[in-house]
Amino acid sequence: MMRQLRLWFAAVAAFGGITVTPSTSLGQPVLYGATGSQSVGHLYILNQSNGSVITDVGPLMDGVGNSYSLTGLAFNPASGILYGSTSNNSAAAPRSLVSINRANAQVTLIGPFSVVDGGTLSDIAFQPGTGTLFGWSPQSSALERVNLATGATTQIGPSINGLQGGGSLAFNSSGTLYAAPDALNTNTLRTVNPATGAQTVVATITGAGLDFINAMKFNGTTLYANLSPGPSSPSSLGTVDVVTGVVTYLGQSVIGMDAIEFATPVPEPTSLALAGTGFVAALALIRRRKRALATA
Repeated sequence: MMRQLRLWFAAVAAFGGITVTPSTSLGQPVLYGATGSQSVGHLYILNQSNGSVITDVGPLMDGVGNSYSLTGLAFNPASGILYGSTSNNSAAAPRSLVSINRANAQVTLIGPFSVVDGGTLSDIAFQPGTGTLFGWSPQSSALERVNLATGATTQIGPSINGLQGGGSLAFNSSGTLYAAPDALNTNTLRTVNPATGAQTVVATITGAGLDFINAMKFNGTTLYANLSPGPSSPSSLGTVDVVTGVVTYLGQSVIGMDAIEFATPVPEPTSLALAGTGFVAALALIRRRKRALATA
């Protein structure tokens, strides 16, 4: 048995092995962005140093041609799936959970949210290590837990009056959940308890030319934010200091950008083909060695 195991590992090493899984890092995380102010949205790959467009992946459409726009993006590293929350004015299925093919922007509808006030989720984020998806309800100013199979939502904690506008969510790698749930010029950076919904103000968000933060996500220890002056003006990319709340402007991005997320790169088809070829070759080598041992 030990000899067979050694043969197996030798074969895997010789032919490149099987190293491609949804959660395997294939390079630096890619910054995705999606628009949500129009009825028809687009998925983009953005330059994380200045917010410019690297690739317009395509219009957010399902397999029969229905169009969608998004207010939130969340990547599940365990499954490799990118999820989105559709906007209130999405042409198809507003206020719903969808999944998005990162290679071509094709959308698959999962189901409608069940937020008490009937609105959408302005941003969504996965809790590290649990696979639980959370969203922010701007109408209730409350945290929501999202069912990945149906899109149904469960409010966590009470509604908080007085907060207006959209709202953004981001988990850091240790599981601390940050939110920026206030309206333009009154932004505060907060932490939110995922179990109770309790909010704690960390800092007042400040910065030259600061606009409303309608989406934010971590890449490593850096918190990135989408800064939106309004649905008809170009958004901007910035970073937020999680201690002081100071925003650093990075550059101008796309009109109507309403969602950002970092995700591992999509494997190239040639890489997947080579991985599959290596797997088949490794199995063939093991079979030949086993037959040789049996006849020796």
